[in-house]
Amino acid sequence: MKFTWKLREKLIATFLGLSIVPLVIAIVILGHQAKNFLQAQSQDYLVAKVDGFAMMVQTRYDAISGSIDIIKEQLSKQLKEDIVKQAAKEKYYKTGYMVIFQTDGICLYHPKPEFIGTMKAYQTFPFVKDVIANAKAGKRTYSYTFMGDKKLGALAYHQGLDIVLWASASQKEVLSGVNTLNIIMYVFLFLVAGIVIVVGFITAQRIAHNVKAISDSMRDLAEGEGDLRARLPILTSDEVGDLANWFNRFMENLEGVISKVKQASTQVNTASQEVAAG
Repeated sequence: MKFTWKLREKLIATFLGLSIVPLVIAIVILGHQAKNFLQAQSQDYLVAKVDGFAMMVQTRYDAISGSIDIIKEQLSKQLKEDIVKQAAKEKYYKTGYMVIFQTDGICLYHPKPEFIGTMKAYQTFPFVKDVIANAKAGKRTYSYTFMGDKKLGALAYHQGLDIVLWASASQKEVLSGVNTLNIIMYVFLFLVAGIVIVVGFITAQRIAHNVKAISDSMRDLAEGEGDLRARLPILTSDEVGDLANWFNRFMENLEGVISKVKQASTQVNTASQEVAAG
């Protein structure tokens, strides 16, 4: 059995298509753009933080660079210890942190104590090698996954101390604001969709009802005895009402024409009878 859409279904579908679909597209695009923007801003934030830390390290390093070698070696060792203490105070977002590696893979600082002073992280996680190589090559950012959590990273390499400074933050935390915004927008979308569906159904039902009333009246005219005095109901002041109004005007004109034809026919018939009677 072939399914045929009535006017009401077509109006509802059109109403939903013209109102809901653009809104959905706008929300999806807005959410995507907001996510990209916030991620880029967060990446810049981490780069700025690691640059600030690197500048502090460089300032301290410049202060000892003029010392004789034996003293410089001791001062450099002390500087690394101070840097580690300072790195432990670095916090980015909720759980973001600073990591420091020597280029040979030894970890000088990590929030997890089991990595400190060892090459365990370097040997266990392939991305650590990539981070060190990228930092030495001058790359400033690096994204990776650590223990199932996708992270954003900012890098800096200090050649004098031969260390890599690595600021890291969870992408989930970075985008938490966008995720909340997306939830709010989708709740708003569902509310608007509900309102649109109700209003669209009522509007479509009303239009379809008026059109059906006109259609039923025209069917009665077509299937009846041709009563030209019958008129269509004018239920609204819109285009549907105009349709009924002009149809009624047409029927009035037609009724007048038919009346004149009947009158002329009667006159001709009377004249014919008089001529026949002599």
